[in-house]
Amino acid sequence: MLLIVAGVVSLWIYFTYLHSYFSLAIVKQYKDLFYQQTLLNPIKSRCIYSLVYFILASIFLPVAAILNLLAGFLFGTVEGVVIVTIITAAAALINLLIVRYIFRMMLETMFKKTFEKFNNAFEKHGVSYLLFIRFSGLFPFPIANTLLGLTNISLATYLWTTTIGMIPGSIFLVYMGRQLGSINSVKDVLSWNILALFLGTGLLSLLPIFYKKFTTRHVQPSIRS
Repeated sequence: MLLIVAGVVSLWIYFTYLHSYFSLAIVKQYKDLFYQQTLLNPIKSRCIYSLVYFILASIFLPVAAILNLLAGFLFGTVEGVVIVTIITAAAALINLLIVRYIFRMMLETMFKKTFEKFNNAFEKHGVSYLLFIRFSGLFPFPIANTLLGLTNISLATYLWTTTIGMIPGSIFLVYMGRQLGSINSVKDVLSWNILALFLGTGLLSLLPIFYKKFTTRHVQPSIRS
């Protein structure tokens, strides 16, 4: 079921062709123009950037990495991280609501047993799973939001875990955005070492689950004896 949902989102992204207009090459081509407009119209430029980012992320396009780099180039690290964090949290909420109240009913009818197991796991360890998904970066932003929209996780828990979980990656990308002119590909920034670091941070959020299973496994034999 999860593969089907992820596949549908990926196909939507591919066939819209919208992502091609927000490639790193396009951003670099117009970065000086964007920067000049930011200096001339600081408030207007920030509003336009935030609106464009919010709309694109809300319709499940994977533009977070590129626009985070652009935020660092235009607004600096501190302000860029604040803007990006607010936008991504708001867009993630919209993604969740779209999936939960439009597509979930149909999928839940088709895969009732799978949904029960899926949501039982999230009811027990929802916070740890959410933080792992956000910290590790294994799931692209649109796909992660789509899958989480299929859960029964509360909006409050979803928002705070999303906000906290996205901050490390946002700080890194926004900071690297100061060198936007010398970056030729997102892969130049997100090297295997950096990805491994994010994955390791995500695994730390799963420690409560491992600890609980470990203690449960050792407590049960002692009770029986």
